[in-house]
Amino acid sequence: LLGAMGPRMCAFGGEAWDGVFLNWMTPELAAERRAQVEAGAKEAGRETPPVFGYVRTAVAVDAAERLKKEESFYRDRHPDYRNHFSRLEEPVGTVGVAAQEPGEAQSELSRYRALDTVVVRALASGTIEEMGKLAEAAGPDNGNALPCGEPRLAQGVKARRRGAHHDRAVLEGHRVGQPHDAARRDADVLGV
Repeated sequence: LLGAMGPRMCAFGGEAWDGVFLNWMTPELAAERRAQVEAGAKEAGRETPPVFGYVRTAVAVDAAERLKKEESFYRDRHPDYRNHFSRLEEPVGTVGVAAQEPGEAQSELSRYRALDTVVVRALASGTIEEMGKLAEAAGPDNGNALPCGEPRLAQGVKARRRGAHHDRAVLEGHRVGQPHDAARRDADVLGV
């Protein structure tokens, strides 16, 4: 998989890679970048590889604050991110999903139709109640996610190569301000 945010990397991903993984996209920009992946694949005379994408998602009373905190960290992380967010021209805290209720989050996640697989990057405080809301918003019960423990990206690639459109979300746990190792451990304990 090739991680990409800009148009040239997306075209390159379509030309030569088995998949493209987008990051920090609005639904509209994800559609533009998918078109660039498709154009690159067409230019190379090959099938379009699957397009994956992280969508930071928070479901809570303070969801907007969580998304803003996470996004603010990345906006100033290094020049590539600064350039990406500058091109986006979106206000801080608006690239992703911030919702009060799971149904609202589901509606917002459904706007990412350009992605073959949406990877829901969960921004939660780590309470069971809040992780439960995120799981409800993107979990297997509503048909948006793969069951936990499956080889997620590999399965997405196989589904796409069989010609199936694979548009289910994958839930990945992460607490804002928490090291990723601890977030993964918490997500495993909670079963997300």
